[in-house]
This record gives sequence, structure tokens and C-alpha cells, in this order.
Amino acid sequence: MSQVSSRFRDRMMQNDLKQFRPEMDEKNDAALAREQFVCVLAMGLAVLIQLLVRKTELFHETLYLFGMTALTMALNLLIRRRTRKRATLFLYLWTAFILISDAVFETAVEPNKLGVIFMILLLALPGAILDAPLRVVSFTVLTSAVYVILSLFRFRGGIFLSNLIRLILVNLLVGAGNLHSSEVQIDLIRQNRAAQKTAEHDGLTWILNRRGGEATIDRCLQKGESGAFILIDVDNFKHINDTYGHNVGDLVLQSVAAVVGAIFRSSDVVMRLGGDEFIVYARNLQDERVVRRKIEEIHDEIRDITLSEGDNDCVSVSIGCVINRGEYPDYSSIYAAADELQYRSKKSGKNRYCIK
Repeated sequence: MSQVSSRFRDRMMQNDLKQFRPEMDEKNDAALAREQFVCVLAMGLAVLIQLLVRKTELFHETLYLFGMTALTMALNLLIRRRTRKRATLFLYLWTAFILISDAVFETAVEPNKLGVIFMILLLALPGAILDAPLRVVSFTVLTSAVYVILSLFRFRGGIFLSNLIRLILVNLLVGAGNLHSSEVQIDLIRQNRAAQKTAEHDGLTWILNRRGGEATIDRCLQKGESGAFILIDVDNFKHINDTYGHNVGDLVLQSVAAVVGAIFRSSDVVMRLGGDEFIVYARNLQDERVVRRKIEEIHDEIRDITLSEGDNDCVSVSIGCVINRGEYPDYSSIYAAADELQYRSKKSGKNRYCIK
């Protein structure tokens, strides 16, 4: 029972939603554009049909909502690039604006009528919001409360009571529907993240692979982030594989990855380029003394890796390092510079490093 209640509380509160906020904003941005288009289309068709066939008592309300949704859609198209990172907030604001606008129209302009369109909008619009169900339910309750307060001054007893019962039912439906849909969508986001992590990480060392590492470093460079680009190559790795076997070779690669990962920060980019090559991009690190100290620490730690008991062979690496202060615009340019420095290290006797 405690597990069931704990899971329900987690689903309602969504304590882990912060880690999924970028994906949620992306989905809510798409939902905002989709909901605006559907509302404009639906209201526009309703107005057109009534003009061509027969005007109903809902004509002025649909015409009003067509104007409101078309206006907000045009505004969103103008500022969408600026709002994408806060799309969830803007979806809430737009939904609240449409609902409250319609509530004002129904209670002020056409009082004493059943709130048909408001109920439909209340059922449809908040259900598109991907967020903690408790927040969505709280939002629908608050907008419903606005409608109820406005209705107190304009509606007669029978219609007021009928609308109140409908509001209660709609809020229950929105809560149940959003609880289910949010659970499904959050699980999909979690699975997509896991799949992406698997695709971008090396299966042997479990650090970033070439695909994930290059893309991450390229993003850093394009944003103008300075840092130290360190290219590491295990010396005589073919000899290690041929002499001690591929299992030992794999253990060496895992050990090198562990050493490098432990020396640098979690915010730094550590990747296996492929084979026996590794790359680190130490973000915002420009102090050459610190860089040299870290590279020497890599050499010292890797020398302690043992190949077999009683064997004098030791593992060593050759390193080329480029300190980027903004002169390298992309991954290919900084890699070429580091690769040249690493080549010098190998040519001068291996187990060395060169810094530029």
C-alpha cells in the first residue's frame, strides 16, 4: 500500500520533472502552436458555416474567439523564438487568456445561457499541457473559480447550478486524463533519454563515444566556450593486444577512461574517439599551469596501470593539447591542431605531451 501511495504522490507531484524540463518545453511549444492552429481553424469554420447556413446563438461567441485565437496565434509566431525555452509557462498563459476571455464573454455579453463553449475549451485546452498533473488540475480549478465568480453576478439559480455541476465533472475528467497522459509522455521522454545516452556512449568504457563527444564539443565551441582540448593516445597499444590479449587491452582502455574521468570535472567532456584514442575538453580551463598539472597527473596515474604481475611493461600515453581562447570555431579545426601536437609527442619518443 505504501508503494502504491508513494508512486501516486510522485506521479501527482512529479518530483523529477525538473530534469525533463527541456523536453517538456519542447513538447509544450509544439502543443501551443498546435492548439492555436486548431482553435483558429475550428472557430473559423464555425463562423463560416453559420454565415453560409444559419446564425445560431453561439455566433457572436465563436466570432469573438476566432478573433482572440487568431490574434494570439499571430503574436506567438512573432515571438516564438524567444518563448521556446519557457514554452510551458506561455502555454499556461495562453490557455488562461482564452478561457478567461470566453468566461467574461459568456457571463457579460450573453448571460443566462449554458456555458457550452467554455466547458469544451476547459476540457480540451488544459489537457494539452505536459506538466505535473497537480499543477494542471490546480490551473483548471482556478480558471473554473473565475467562471463561477463571474456567474454569481449574472446567472440565475438553475443555470448557475447546471454550470457548476458541469465544471466539477470537467475538472475531474481533466485531472484523470492529464494524470494518465503525463505518465505516458514522461515515460517516453525517459526512454528516449536512455536510448540517446546509449547511442552516445561507448559500450566498453561508458564514457561519451565519438558521436556524442564530437557533438558536445562542437556545441561548446560554437557557443564560444574556451577550454583545453586534450588528445590522448595509448602508446604501443597493438603490442599490448598482441602480447597480453584483447581482454587485457580492453581493461587498459577501461582503466585509462577511469583515470581521465576521475581527474577532470563532471562538467568537462570526456570521450573515447575510437580504438586507443581519448579526448577531453576541459571547459573554461585556460591556465596553462593547471593544464600541465592535469596532464602530468594523467601520465602518473596511467603508469600505475599493470598489465600482468611481475611484468615490467607499463602503460603510457602520448598527448597533444590545445588551449582554446576563442580562436577555434569548430571541432575539426581544434582536433587538427591537437592531432599535430600529439604526433610531435609520439615522434619525440612517446610518453610525452605537447601544449600549444
